[in-house]
Amino acid sequence: KRASMVYQDPGSALNPVLRIGPQVIECFTLLGQSRSQAEQSALQALRHVRIADPERVMHRYPHQLSGGMQQRVVIAMALASNPKLLVLDEPTTGLDATVEAEVLDLVRTLRSETDAAILLIAHNLGVIRTMCDRVGVMYAGKVVEEGPAEQVFDDPQHPYTVGLLNCLPRRGVRKDEMLLATIPGTLPQIGTP
Repeated sequence: KRASMVYQDPGSALNPVLRIGPQVIECFTLLGQSRSQAEQSALQALRHVRIADPERVMHRYPHQLSGGMQQRVVIAMALASNPKLLVLDEPTTGLDATVEAEVLDLVRTLRSETDAAILLIAHNLGVIRTMCDRVGVMYAGKVVEEGPAEQVFDDPQHPYTVGLLNCLPRRGVRKDEMLLATIPGTLPQIGTP
């Protein structure tokens, strides 16, 4: 009840042989609601994540929904227990830019409407900069820099963070004018001090 997780691939998080309705309803019955209460809660949860026609969606199979709709369903399921922490692991990977923007806007809204803290795991530095108050940079499985997002992006202290930021394409600079920076070297063996 304290934490919920939204995985990178919502299609894998949903059971392909069950319609959406029973999967969302189950989240609420596991919390002790009656079947009829759980059905109403499921419909409300789907509305909350901006699914316009939840009754229709409840009768669909996961493969009949777009990736963005699947992600909204998974987010609705994750919020069923009113978690204190919502972990989003690459929630927009594989989504086109328009749907990515819609999902991120939904996450912003949910952040302001719920008491849940949100831990966003992402490799897209642009998304991190616009979505996060605090940032932790990991290298080889360890946090090497952590702090307020503005500070980490504007005044990075760790060489890996500096390297990551230098690898970002620059707006207004053509490919033939400047090569994209890279980070030299090889990764250390994971687990090695």
